[in-house]
This record gives sequence, C-alpha cells and structure tokens, in this order.
Amino acid sequence: MSEESAANQILPPGIAAPEGAILATPAKRGRPKKSPGAAPKSKTALAIPEEQISELENKRAEYAADLKTVQTFPLDTQEQADTLTAVCQSAKAQQEELEGRMKKITDPLNAAVKEVKSLFGPPIEFLKSIRTAGKVRLEQRFAQQRAAQAQALAAVAESAGRVDGVTMSLATGAAHVKPSEGTYEVEEWSYEITDHSQLPFEFWIPNADLLAKTAKANKAAAVVPGVRFFSQRRLVVRGV
Repeated sequence: MSEESAANQILPPGIAAPEGAILATPAKRGRPKKSPGAAPKSKTALAIPEEQISELENKRAEYAADLKTVQTFPLDTQEQADTLTAVCQSAKAQQEELEGRMKKITDPLNAAVKEVKSLFGPPIEFLKSIRTAGKVRLEQRFAQQRAAQAQALAAVAESAGRVDGVTMSLATGAAHVKPSEGTYEVEEWSYEITDHSQLPFEFWIPNADLLAKTAKANKAAAVVPGVRFFSQRRLVVRGV
C-alpha cells in the first residue's frame, strides 16, 4: 500500500453523523420471525438504528485494517513520518467524534441508572447494615460461649474435676457452644506483621504513586533511599 493510500484510508473527509439511538422496537433485519413471547436477543429496550449499526461494523473492519497498516508503515523518510503523524491526528479526531456520539446515547442511560440507584440504594444499604450488625452480634455471642467453656475447662483442670455440675456441664457439653440455626463455623487464615524489618523482599510493596509524584515534583533533586530517579525523553504528537 502506498503512503498516499495509507493516509487517505484513515484521514477523515468528514462523516455525517447518523441519528442517535432511540428507545423503540428494534428494526427488522431479515431474520426469521420469532414466535410470540420469545425473548429478544438484547436484555434492554435500547434499539440502535440499522444504518448506525451497519456503519459502525464497517468502521470496525476498516480501522482494524488501518491498524495493521500503521504497524507496518515505513518510516524511512521525513515525508513518511509526517504522513504517520497526520494519521495519528486523524485517528484522534475520529475517536473523539465517535465518543461524542456514544455519549449522546450513554449519558441519558447513566442518568437513569443513577436515579434508579438513588431509589433502591438506601433500603439496600440498610439491609446490608442489618446483615453486618446481626453477624457481628452472633459472632460476639459465639466468642463469649467459647471463652466461658475455656474458663470452665480451666476450672476443671485446676480442681481435678471437683467442680459444680453447671461448670462441668459447660466444660464438657458441646451443646453449650455451637453456632445458631442457619450459621456454621469455618476456619480462615490471616496475618499480622510483628516485625517489619524481617519481612522478605518479595513482601514489600513500594508506593508507586508517591514515588511518581516525588519524581515529578522534585525532578533531579528527588532523593529517596534505595530509589534512582531519572528522566527520559518521550515523543508527543500534537493533537494526539
């Protein structure tokens, strides 16, 4: 493919924007008729005009081919470099145009979702809080039962079994320490760092965001023990 044809394939002469999406019955596309009551392919009531679907499918194929061209486009001359720069600028313009059209469709949907969440959200959050509060209280009760049994077992051991019936029953009766109906006990492993200085290297997690901010703010003057700050050149394409 020549440089000129490669550039012309992606440089935008200006495409007339089709009508935006509408909430309506999907247009017929020559598919077999569905039986009454059959579930539609889409789970929403959103219908995009047939011509817009066709246009975007064509763009997807066109831009896939353009990407391959860009990935193999020769850069032996300044003219070729200028051509590729123009292609990148054109791609950004077309991307912004498509994103603008997409937002015209998605913004009303996002606003509707936000409104629905504002209605359903508060009662759902109360239900979450009810579950959390209930679980905490049940866990506290179970922990208290465990502690009481441990104390009873210690009393039995210290007195060589010479304890009252209530204490003996508590120490030996599994029925006194068990989860409530509908709950069960599982074993979960976690961790607690007791000495940071002994942590192996692979368990260290550097604060990448803080290091990046320090480098940007202090440049060559940045100093952090164990860290090398450096600069590197990066090409910026205008408008891209």
